[in-house]
Amino acid sequence: MRTDLTEAVKKYQRYQMDLKTVVDVIAIAVYYYPPMRNKWDEDQCSEFFCYFHSRIAPMIKRFKDQGSPFEALLKVALQYQMKTFASKQKKKNVEERVLTNGNFWEKTLMIETKLNETQEIEDRYEPPFSLIEELNHNDGKRQRLLILLMRVAPAISEAHLLHFITITGYDKVWVEEKLREIRLLSSRIEERKELCRKRKNNALFNVYCIHEQLQSYQSSEERTILIEKLEKSKRTIRNAEKMMNQIPTGPTHKQISEVLNIPKGTVDSGLHYLAQKYIE
Repeated sequence: MRTDLTEAVKKYQRYQMDLKTVVDVIAIAVYYYPPMRNKWDEDQCSEFFCYFHSRIAPMIKRFKDQGSPFEALLKVALQYQMKTFASKQKKKNVEERVLTNGNFWEKTLMIETKLNETQEIEDRYEPPFSLIEELNHNDGKRQRLLILLMRVAPAISEAHLLHFITITGYDKVWVEEKLREIRLLSSRIEERKELCRKRKNNALFNVYCIHEQLQSYQSSEERTILIEKLEKSKRTIRNAEKMMNQIPTGPTHKQISEVLNIPKGTVDSGLHYLAQKYIE
């Protein structure tokens, strides 16, 4: 490394040289330092140079002449940043190998296909309004059907709603307002589910990456660290699945009772009655 960098920094601090000129002098030393240490190729040196360049000016401004030359400060910073950069590049390379791995995308496609099939089933959902025809239209039974409508609100189409209004005689504007309220509450539940899905997917991706890394790492210390990370990612997957199972599917009975301003017990008994009637 050049030995005249300290003098250049001092000249800047004495206003005898502008900052850009000093940065340019030090930048040349930064560019040629990595291949001297790691035998990096030109592309790697260029990427590291871009990664490190923005740190040069702050280092010049912070430098204080206390007996240790600027070259020493720069060398320590370069060694640390090179290690960090190399670690990030290694992780990036592993991720690229995983993302270009046919098996990974094949499994991902299978998962997406299953999700799409589930979505198609939900899209074809038909509320059990056929049992409405069998019920007398007194207020108690109409209320049970309204509770059912709230329970399946996320899957209700405009045709379902019109059918419900025609049979029960409820005010369409009022019912639509209640549906908006319950769907808003349901969307918050879906946001929680989506957060869990992302957490699980990120952990699953990390598992693939770590398995890929384990095939190339030889050091027992590195393998131990990777295995610990692998177990941590697996725990994250299990915890995310557990949280997803605890999140209710659709509006809860309590939410329905709050939207309709009726006791929760009325919601519980109403849905139970309709379930039994549907089974019969």
